[in-house]
This record gives sequence, structure tokens and C-alpha cells, in this order.
Amino acid sequence: MQLDLSRHLRVLLQPTQPLHICLVGVGGTGSALAQSLCRLAWHCQQKGTEVRLVFIDPDRVELKNVGRQLYCLPECGQLKAETMARRMGAAFGLAIRAIPEAVSAAQIRALWHLRGGSYFSAHSARAGTYLLVGAVDNHHARQQLAEVTAESSGAVWYLDCGNARSNGQVLLGNVAQAEHLRHVCADEMGLLAALPAPHLQAPALLAPDASPQPALSCAELTLREEQSLVINQMVASVAAQYVHDWLLRRELHAYGTDFSLEPPALVTHVLTENSLATLTERLGTPRPKRHKQKQAA
Repeated sequence: MQLDLSRHLRVLLQPTQPLHICLVGVGGTGSALAQSLCRLAWHCQQKGTEVRLVFIDPDRVELKNVGRQLYCLPECGQLKAETMARRMGAAFGLAIRAIPEAVSAAQIRALWHLRGGSYFSAHSARAGTYLLVGAVDNHHARQQLAEVTAESSGAVWYLDCGNARSNGQVLLGNVAQAEHLRHVCADEMGLLAALPAPHLQAPALLAPDASPQPALSCAELTLREEQSLVINQMVASVAAQYVHDWLLRRELHAYGTDFSLEPPALVTHVLTENSLATLTERLGTPRPKRHKQKQAA
């Protein structure tokens, strides 16, 4: 592996409140991540910052979910979003809103009172008020999350969690329109206000599944031994670290992580001048100019 010795960069978010986090999908990865989100929100609120959590999922708990997702037998038949919000709310003393419906861009815009905009605002991006966490397994839901991000002028940060049988990735960004990628550049202090959104980093996220086989849920794939029993916990753990940095540290030092369980391996794409230049060039954006250091007279 080649060592990257170029300058490290970071996104520095402003201290503000309340902070809004919406978790879309409370299934395999989402149920594991919900617990981490609530733990982080509780610690954040102990420090005096209000965090407002929302769980969105239209599904009900089924027998096949027990043992793979964070649900138990008595909860079979109950709505996942309401069940998880009720349980985590009681455990951590949090008021969590549950929306047991399929996600839509209009729904989230109304939830957060977002104003649509085709421009990019560095001020809104640095405010870091809204975090959209996608733990979904279909391109239809991801298209809705991408639409919200695209119409938020950079205000919504989108964290996408995805996995296959024994590998996956977590991607983070807030610039969802190709014409706004020019804003993905660092200033003299190495600070950024924008990162490419997940669907720009990995366009396949929004593409329909080319497989002719009928769509199966993660639980069904696990029962058929086509998905590892522990991959969702891996995805959730990595995603939780990104949420920790966004919520508590208010600093971002990476834009994505790829990992595998067979064999265990993990690669994080740390923000450096070289990695950012490589990413933006791959997306069709010219390499950003480096800021020259002023020489003393």
C-alpha cells in the first residue's frame, strides 16, 4: 500500500443546536445502529446539546428478523420504527419520533422544514444541522435520500450504509449535484465545507438491481446463508463512528470506509490533498489548486 504523505484535510462543523438525525431503515443494520445513535445522542445531550431523533421504516417485525435484527419474539407483528423508538426512548430517556411509512423526499423536507434550492451554501453546509442516515437495501429508498440531499443546498449530510454477503461500505457527503463538485476544495487552513454525496461516490447505489432473481430481504438472505450473520453489526459499528464525529466531535476526517469479513479487512478513505484530488478527478472534476504558502519577506 502506498503511503499518502500529502496534507491532511478536515470538515469543521459549527457548534449549533438542535441537531437533527433521521435514521431511515430499522432492519438489519438500522436496528443495530439505532442503539448507537441513541447512546451518542444521550451523551451529546448530557453536554447540553439537544438532539432530535427520527426513525423511519414501514415494515413490521417478523419471526425471520429475530436473532438477526435487534428484535425479540414478543415484538413480532409490531411496527419496527415504533418498537425501536419506544424501546430506545425508554432506555435512554429520549423522545424519539417514529414514522412507520415508506420514506419519501417530500416527507423529510416537511419533517425538517427544508427549503429546496439548486445552489450550494457553504454556510449551511458548515452548520451541520441535519444528518440523514440511510440503512436501506433498495435503490428506490436511496433515490429519495439522494433527492433530499440534492435539494438541501448542502445543509443535509447523508451517511449511506450498504453491504453484500460479507463486505460493505459506509459513505458520507453533502454535495449531491455534479455541478456543485467545484465546491469540494480546501482553503488555506485545510478546511472543507463539502464532500461528494454517497451516490456520486458510488453511482451504482441508485441503479436497479440487475439480478433477475426476485428481491429478497436481508433476513431472507441470511436464512439462505447468502449474508453473514455479523455483517450488519460491522456496518453499524463503522457508521456509528462517523455519526460520533459528526455529532460529538463536529469534525470529519474521512468520506468513506470499505470493509470485508472474509478475510477481516477495513480501509478508510481519509481526507488528504491526494485522496481528495483522486476522488474529484474520478468524478470528472478538475484537480483543485493547492494554496501556496506565503513566504516571509
